[in-house]
This record gives sequence, structure tokens and C-alpha cells, in this order.
Amino acid sequence: MHIIMKKTKIFPFGIEAKICKPLFSKAKGMMFSLKPEPLLFVFNNEKYAPIHMFFVFFPLIIIWLSKEKRIVDFRILKPFSFYNPKIKSKYVIEIPFIDGNNSKKLARRLRTGMQLKFRG
Repeated sequence: MHIIMKKTKIFPFGIEAKICKPLFSKAKGMMFSLKPEPLLFVFNNEKYAPIHMFFVFFPLIIIWLSKEKRIVDFRILKPFSFYNPKIKSKYVIEIPFIDGNNSKKLARRLRTGMQLKFRG
């Protein structure tokens, strides 16, 4: 696990995510997951990173970040949907949008241009 957001005044809760660097883990993402957990996808270079929700049975908050770790786009995607961002990103964070994990509070506080702090 890797802390991607520490508790702060703006985010009164932290988020830990599993790092996905190998191609297979990026391709699988949360497909067929029974125990949803936040994922952090790390790419070698900035690239367009479309997200599909095929065989993901719960909504996700998807956050695309630049190499400077600034939010360039974010969406709440429903199961079996698809989104193709218009801006390149080096990191993508997937957070299950479920009750009890602060995801609704997080979604209300996200802003394009906001910088996240983490190592990766």
C-alpha cells in the first residue's frame, strides 16, 4: 500500500492505494474485484489513459494526474462505462465510490489543478 493523500484540513482523511506498474495489473484494474481497494497506476511517461469499466460492478472515482501530480481530470464512472480523457497523465488513481470510505466527501473536494503529494 502507498499513501496518496495524507490527512489535511482540506482532506480530513487519508487514502492508501495499491501501486499498479506492471502492464497486467494496469489492464486488470478493478475488473472482477470482490474487495475493492484504491489503485494507483504509474506510467513511464505522460499519455492518454482511457478507462473502461467493463466487469467492474461498482462506481469509481477516477483521478488523472500530471507528472507534477496535479489533477488534470476526474470523473465518477459507473459500471460498464468508458471515458477517454482529453489530457495526458502520468498517474491515474481509482477509488471505489462506496458508502463508508469517505469517497463522497473526496469527490466533492476534488478540483482540477489541485496537487496531490505522494511518492511514486
